[in-house]
Amino acid sequence: MAKISKTSDIGKIVWVNILGPCIAIVLLTLSGNLIFQNSANAQMPAKYYTNLEDIPFDSLSIDRIFIIGNKRTKERIIRRELDFTDGDRVSTGGLKERIKKNEEKLTNTSLFQVVKISLVEINNDRVDVIVRLVERWYIFPIPVLELADRNFNDWWKNQNADFSRIEWGLKLYLYNMRGRNETLRLQGQFGFTKRFKISYEFPYIDKKQRFGLGFLFDYKQNKNTYYRTEDNILVFLDSDHWLREQYIGDVSTTYRKGFYSVHKFGGSFYNTEVNDTIAELNPNYLGQEGKTQQRFLSLYYSFANDKRDIAAYPLHGSYFVGSISKNGLGVWDDINNIQLSALYYKYIDIGKQFYLTGNIGGQYLTPTDQPYNVYNRMGIGRFTLRGYELYVIEGPFFIQNQWTFRKLLFKIDKNLSSAIPIRSLSRFYLALYAKTYFDLGYIEGYPNNELNRRLTNQLLYSGGFGVDLVTIYDLVLRFEYTFNKQSESGFVFGFRGVF
Repeated sequence: MAKISKTSDIGKIVWVNILGPCIAIVLLTLSGNLIFQNSANAQMPAKYYTNLEDIPFDSLSIDRIFIIGNKRTKERIIRRELDFTDGDRVSTGGLKERIKKNEEKLTNTSLFQVVKISLVEINNDRVDVIVRLVERWYIFPIPVLELADRNFNDWWKNQNADFSRIEWGLKLYLYNMRGRNETLRLQGQFGFTKRFKISYEFPYIDKKQRFGLGFLFDYKQNKNTYYRTEDNILVFLDSDHWLREQYIGDVSTTYRKGFYSVHKFGGSFYNTEVNDTIAELNPNYLGQEGKTQQRFLSLYYSFANDKRDIAAYPLHGSYFVGSISKNGLGVWDDINNIQLSALYYKYIDIGKQFYLTGNIGGQYLTPTDQPYNVYNRMGIGRFTLRGYELYVIEGPFFIQNQWTFRKLLFKIDKNLSSAIPIRSLSRFYLALYAKTYFDLGYIEGYPNNELNRRLTNQLLYSGGFGVDLVTIYDLVLRFEYTFNKQSESGFVFGFRGVF
């Protein structure tokens, strides 16, 4: 390697390799933005339709659609969500509601923080459509610092707030890969559960943007795992060695012809192994006396119809999801069952910032004679009765009905771009809702599950009140105080978000 002998040589090297390219990139970026903005402004007429209900025409002809703000997202991904295109003739009757629906569809892609669709007049009944967007931040390296248990209350009371039960590691979520709304998720986790997970989702692989693909591989190894249920509480075993190990592989395809409905078909492979201690403590854990390995293939189909206004915290619209799966396809005889699941939500805007939500759903598994590790359980997953967060209620069939009444107390939605130059991080959103709720549920117990009879084969009910704090990136914090049929009450905390 040649030696650098002069200060001027060092300056040249710094300029050529570092400062020069950086300044060039900045200048190109600024000039590109100015050219884009000037060209867009030159093509956009000045007169906006501010009141869509007072347009003096029965219909309008859309000349062109301009999309502004999509720095990464491909334009075809955005146009896929619009129910009009260049050259269309649209009725002005109900146009305001139609524009709102298109804004909601774009918001529910989870690609954008802000969506605004405007109409500008060109000449009489000819208009241009302007779609203004602010994209989200798409890269999330998230430290894993979470509980090994189902929820905060389960950890706090059933596990005595044991801090050794905290899992740690790293998640890396890459949304909107290549600008095509693809999602890559990576996870490395340690603690009670050693976990390595990778998944990739392609929403569209064809020109008509109807078919998608998904792939997943998930490996988990536990030194702490539950092996039986007593009085509807999971009983755990700790060890210095692994107790349970599982591999899951999954391939799926989706079909979305219209805007609101998605069909999904998939196949999975499960391989679960436990050590001798688990098999001795619960001989039915994997289905046969002393069995330490379980393998099976699964085929499944699911259907979702999503007409919610905002998927993260809906206030009006509806949502239905249903599925059927056949577990065990004759290659191995470790599992053989059929599972059905369905859940329907209705969201009603009562007016004056009051909102009512109701849902009804259930799950059915047949036949009833199954290994412990694949039992139907209420309290794990989307089926949970509020007021019964401490419990896992097992049964081949259950149904739930929930009602929530909300009132918006305040909402703050600010653009902080003057203080935060990164547009994807410049929105400040905060809303607080007071609520009260009432839940009903019924769980048919397993025939030979004598240790868990207290909450099965009877009508359960609960109620309570609390607040929801809603903020950006789909983060919702729940603070509740609940009561149930068993005269139990207590404070409940929970959250959900994009992670």
